[in-house]
Amino acid sequence: MGLGVAGVDLELEDRMPGATVALVAREGDRLSELHDQDAYSTKLAEVHLSAPDHDELLARWEACVDALAFEVDGVPATIGAGEGA
Repeated sequence: MGLGVAGVDLELEDRMPGATVALVAREGDRLSELHDQDAYSTKLAEVHLSAPDHDELLARWEACVDALAFEVDGVPATIGAGEGA
């Protein structure tokens, strides 16, 4: 499986106070070859957020998820498609 990060907003930290984003995986990386991963999941990025309250923290988290739109090549369509998808 390969990773495509063409749609990832790398200027997220500049637009969101208190956010730090560190990409763990880079475009073209083979996810199975990344270091310090467990057998059941893959860390693509580390995101740390702060906010004045819970609602704002959730809003910032959702903005980060939208901005960090990773595309993983080689994954069957049924994997990751939760119920109702």
